[in-house]
Amino acid sequence: MRLYNPMGIKYIKVLSITYYQIKTIFHSKNNFIFQKQCLFLKIRKYK
Repeated sequence: MRLYNPMGIKYIKVLSITYYQIKTIFHSKNNFIFQKQCLFLKIRKYK
């Protein structure tokens, strides 16, 4: 799978969002539910 492949780009975007998600959880656990909802909304856009 090439990095500039549309599917590859989708997976890279989702992975970067997941990394950001984990980072924010460690930064502030209070916003966990809110961040989780945003994550699901973003993943729906890419599908």
